[in-house]
Amino acid sequence: MSNSEAAMSVLNWKIGFEIELMAPRGLSRQDLAESIASANDAGVRRVFHPQSELSHVPGTPVFHNLTLGFEVIDRQGNAIARCVDDLTLINDLDKTHEPQPGWYRIVSNDTRFLQLVTCQADPACELSEVLKPIASLFATTLEAGPGGMVRVADSTGNPIAIAAPLPGERERPCELITPPIDVNHFERLENFLSTSRSLGFTIPSEGATHLHFTLSNDERGAENSFGDGCPYCLLLQLREAKLSPKHRLKHFIISRD
Repeated sequence: MSNSEAAMSVLNWKIGFEIELMAPRGLSRQDLAESIASANDAGVRRVFHPQSELSHVPGTPVFHNLTLGFEVIDRQGNAIARCVDDLTLINDLDKTHEPQPGWYRIVSNDTRFLQLVTCQADPACELSEVLKPIASLFATTLEAGPGGMVRVADSTGNPIAIAAPLPGERERPCELITPPIDVNHFERLENFLSTSRSLGFTIPSEGATHLHFTLSNDERGAENSFGDGCPYCLLLQLREAKLSPKHRLKHFIISRD
């Protein structure tokens, strides 16, 4: 067993992992989700994934987005993985690449409108149809725009949301998200990562791994005396083992039990 395998094999904490990957050209995060589902006798459903990015439009400092993600669901109805976009992954992409059929994002300058879209719209719908329920709520109709864009505005003309094709190879970034794992961490992760390797997924130049774990109140009072099975020890062991020189353990997030 390698040093990294040994480090994970002794973990006794519940940890959620977020691992940033990049699909090879010609594939997407949907391909990874479907392959993980096939390997685990599971299904895939398309979901909206919320994100934000800085805007270059005067008076609108931030654009809020819903991008297309893919959730892997087992036969019991439990999510075992999510494959979603991460807008921080940009350096490995061809920004001039034409949008791929079926890929789009929904943009608004108000997160409340995107929450409304998430509740009322179906992410399985095509771009031309996805905002129809929102237009119906505001008693308006969809407005077609340049480049395949579709817009919803209220009766006074104020914008609600825009659905637009997704250019620049944005279907390739993939943040692989697991639910909290409490046992067999290495085996569970290797199940997903071996699938990603077989498809040719690689580590993005900005790639990072995020660990989400929970401390009880007692453990919070003893943060400097963690046992061998804690995530802090995993962080140190993975750094010492240089599991991947490009893949940084970027965020170490502690939440209250």
